[in-house]
Amino acid sequence: MLPPLHIDGQAAGQSLQQLLDRLAAPDLLLELADRQRLRILRRTAAGISLAGERFRPYTPAWRRQRERSGASPAVNLFHTGAMLAAMAPRLTGDGVSLTFLDSHSAFKAAANQPTRPFFGFAPDDSPATLDDLRELLTS
Repeated sequence: MLPPLHIDGQAAGQSLQQLLDRLAAPDLLLELADRQRLRILRRTAAGISLAGERFRPYTPAWRRQRERSGASPAVNLFHTGAMLAAMAPRLTGDGVSLTFLDSHSAFKAAANQPTRPFFGFAPDDSPATLDDLRELLTS
């Protein structure tokens, strides 16, 4: 006969508290947010929206302007790169936020969001974030 399995409640509570403390650590939060930033950049560069669909085409006038300036006609929100380069994680009082570092980039991002939604969590991002968390907690 096997002896009963005993779980020390105090030890389990201490282990859980250590895990919660690690989850709230600024370095872990910043790394998780930065990995989400990279997912957004990759998806946007591919011209894919949060819903997994191709971005709506640029208007003919904007497309011509992009071509005249030497920018790619690809619909990927990379005209000069400044808007997307300004995206960065920032610690907040209770976690971390992904934001734009200057008001001009924030304005451009907000203007693009209704027609070409790119800034946020796509359905595929949740499993990727959990994978990131597992990797960071075990490294």
